Amino acid sequence: MKKTTSLYILLQLLATVLYSQTDQTIYYNNYGHVTSEDSASWYRKVHFTNEAKGECEATDFYMNGVIKRSKGPYIKDLGGMDPNGAFINYDEFGNKETEGTYVSDRDKGIWGKKTGKWTEYYSNGKPSWEYYYQGIVKDNYNDQQVMIYWDSTGTQIVKDGNGQCRYRDKIRLPNDTAWGDVYINSTYKNGRLAGKNTYTFAKTGKLFAEEEYNDGNLIKGVSYDTQGKQYTYTKSDETPVFPGGDAALMRFLQQNIVYPKYERNHNIEGKVLVRFVVEQDGSINDVQVIRSVSKGLDNEAVKVVKMIPRFSPGYYLGQPVRVFYNLPIIYRLQ
Repeated sequence: MKKTTSLYILLQLLATVLYSQTDQTIYYNNYGHVTSEDSASWYRKVHFTNEAKGECEATDFYMNGVIKRSKGPYIKDLGGMDPNGAFINYDEFGNKETEGTYVSDRDKGIWGKKTGKWTEYYSNGKPSWEYYYQGIVKDNYNDQQVMIYWDSTGTQIVKDGNGQCRYRDKIRLPNDTAWGDVYINSTYKNGRLAGKNTYTFAKTGKLFAEEEYNDGNLIKGVSYDTQGKQYTYTKSDETPVFPGGDAALMRFLQQNIVYPKYERNHNIEGKVLVRFVVEQDGSINDVQVIRSVSKGLDNEAVKVVKMIPRFSPGYYLGQPVRVFYNLPIIYRLQ
């Protein structure tokens, strides 16, 4: 029988693949992608409780052995494993960061969404935020409601979803892929942002952005770059988009990738994960293979990614930003 080849391109941010349903340890890098032990930043110990349904229990650990996420139930899907129960998340020093419940529903296509009450913590162990997520309603996932905010001394500032607060956080800087420290001043009404919301740089006190909200909906925002140029926006965060969307990107890859002869003849298959930067003008830069299969498959993936036409750039608070983009490419022989 004549051998035929076909190429499957899978567009997903989480590139986790389980090859067998047995107890196992899986290693991950900082981007949540499967990697080797020597390049991992954390690992997951998995025990399958119902192999037919893809149900399992797992505990996550940092490489120093400290628990990253407490033991709990997961459901395996095409992209990997998604939490489906109550968990506690920790930092690498063992301090509690967040706790709450995730929900995954295969029938509704909902994976690893937060539901019910969630609590965030300061490194001193005191709570900082308490949120409430409505969860799955009419096949949709509703956004969060802020219920309580405490400052680092334990003083409650926002009560029953109402109040004004000032807190320190990080934002994406427009001219780089780095993040900067800012103070955010916010007003909450019935758990939703309301009125004016401002961002000022922690080091300089200089205003970076000012927003107006109504019942949690952004009405208008204005931000300023380092030269003082003003930007207006109605969406806080916009990801880069390939012309025509993901379907068009899939067609572009299918039309341009050629299965390398050596790998085809030697039945070499697998997933190459390519990472690149979408620049502020939408161009592609810094193309790297962060998960390798073979020299031929890797090189072909990089070659075609470098051919990709410009994206519509990503925006944050109205300003174009450099954005990391992960593109998994699956090679499979049939």
